[in-house]
Amino acid sequence: MYDDVTLFMTPSISRNARRLSGVTVRLLTCILLLLCQKCAAAFRRNGSAQYAKETYVKMGNTAELMEVYMETEKWEEAFLLLDQHPQMAHKVCVCVANVLLMWC
Repeated sequence: MYDDVTLFMTPSISRNARRLSGVTVRLLTCILLLLCQKCAAAFRRNGSAQYAKETYVKMGNTAELMEVYMETEKWEEAFLLLDQHPQMAHKVCVCVANVLLMWC
């Protein structure tokens, strides 16, 4: 990974990166997160749940990741994530109940 970073770190890029203020870095981070969110939403709309999942994992967006698991009925993954984030239990239980009702 270090080689990938150094490949793009020319002296001018390195010098400019060190000049960025904290506010600028936070702004760029917010823009990047918004772009990632838009990409993940587009992946979901177009049936590419795996790409959406990967994007949400990289973003650390567990709520949307759980939504993808429930939409695609990946219950094992959903319950593994639920073990780490028990505050999502109500949402998962309601979704599971709705799925079970459709099977009856």
